[in-house]
Amino acid sequence: MANTHINNGFEAENGISALLSSSASFRAEKKPNAISRTGSEVDDIVTHLHGSDPVRVELNHKDRELGDALTEIKSLRNYERLKEKAVEELTDELQKVDEKLKATKALLESRNLEIKKINDEKKAALAAQFAAEATLRRVHTAQKDNDMPPIEAIIAPLEAELKLAGLEVAKL
Repeated sequence: MANTHINNGFEAENGISALLSSSASFRAEKKPNAISRTGSEVDDIVTHLHGSDPVRVELNHKDRELGDALTEIKSLRNYERLKEKAVEELTDELQKVDEKLKATKALLESRNLEIKKINDEKKAALAAQFAAEATLRRVHTAQKDNDMPPIEAIIAPLEAELKLAGLEVAKL
């Protein structure tokens, strides 16, 4: 069976068109195509020249547009998934950093409390030291004064009064 093309109502055998395309004169007149076209555009032109139905051409065009739109939707979905994954990773990282920050704040607060406690103890020790020094100065000053009677002389009458008060309480 011979391969045939129907072109504008006439039959042409593939052998004849092959002869024409391989002839030297035909090749010499052939000019390079300066316009680059996509495969779908070439298909549209070839289909249109062969007398195809314009509705079918439009359906094919819309079908390609739909395919392109579906491809874009798929790529947008992938982009959205990648974006969500990045957001989740950043959220996890933020939580880790936030936990570290809270731990650092707690440590800082405990150290500040320790420092405050040490400072308070230091102030109390200094106050006690000043009080002891003041007492020691008074004792030294008192011992230098010869006008003051010895402590035994002051304590002995008080002890005697306490004994007498104790005996009176015992009698009652």
